[in-house]
Amino acid sequence: MAELIHAKFLAWRHLHLLEDPFFAKWDVESAVNIHQSRGMARNRGISNFQSWLDRTSMPLGELTYEVMDSLKNGTSYYVHRHTDRPKRSLLYWKPSESNTDSFFGINGSWQVHDYVQPALRNRLRLLLTRIEPPKPVVVREAPSAVMNQGNDKPSQSVTEKHMFVLDVQAAQDSTLPEKASITLVAFNTSQDTRPVQQANDVIWDKESRIFRAKPGDVFEVYAINERMKVVKQDLLDNKNLSASVANNLITALQETSTYHRPDGTIVHEMKYEITNRYLEIELLDEDDEPEAFAEYQVFDAQDELYAEGELDEQGYARIEGIDQEEARVHFPEFDQPAVTAI
Repeated sequence: MAELIHAKFLAWRHLHLLEDPFFAKWDVESAVNIHQSRGMARNRGISNFQSWLDRTSMPLGELTYEVMDSLKNGTSYYVHRHTDRPKRSLLYWKPSESNTDSFFGINGSWQVHDYVQPALRNRLRLLLTRIEPPKPVVVREAPSAVMNQGNDKPSQSVTEKHMFVLDVQAAQDSTLPEKASITLVAFNTSQDTRPVQQANDVIWDKESRIFRAKPGDVFEVYAINERMKVVKQDLLDNKNLSASVANNLITALQETSTYHRPDGTIVHEMKYEITNRYLEIELLDEDDEPEAFAEYQVFDAQDELYAEGELDEQGYARIEGIDQEEARVHFPEFDQPAVTAI
């Protein structure tokens, strides 16, 4: 699996995963075909194609050409997941002296391969001047009281800036949804505080607010999606998630890496997997012609109204966050069941 990432969102961790546009073409063509067939099949190559397309305002006439052109001129990049390797990388690590640690950028630098086309090569070289390597975290102990003996002035508490960044992945080899709203909650278990509680659409907003903590503090981070109503109520009632964790309703996110930003903020990268659940609806008349712009209603497993709207000109709609097993579709104008495809 891979994803398309706009140049301004590229980070150091992506550099060794950039694929040559030539080897990305097959996946781009496949993604365009699926998009133009209204997504009736799952895109197993580019996980975020639809959401990327929505954000880039790409002309839809010659879509394959436009997407490939954005990859060739360096506006966007085809980035593999951490478990995959590019067939022909755009960049390589050039070590100096004896240290070849490419993650922290020590004793070496990223270089553009000679076979990369000039326009893309120039764009990459410019990008490499602004993408700074992460700094390894140095764990420091808080100053001891012994250091302040003989000093009548109270010592100032030493704090550090922290933030969380979600590494969002599609679970079970699925595609990422167009939108994934969560409540991001972080607990400082060392201080018994809750420094982060915020709403994020993690497809595009993967970062938490910056907060301060003491050296050595320990955190637990949770992502509460819109379906976790019991978990949300637990947080509202008890100001913690102890009951939800004990009942296996939610688990803490796994920290995959920690590094410093250039401004000194300690960044905790947390893995967050999303299962893309969606319902596709198609309404046809007796002659198998689409019922364009027909009104529809979708009810969930509790028979509560989940979504409503109009089908498009092809008699089609896609509803995120719910699947066929738990949905009931009703057409007020026709009072007949839907033809669905998952």
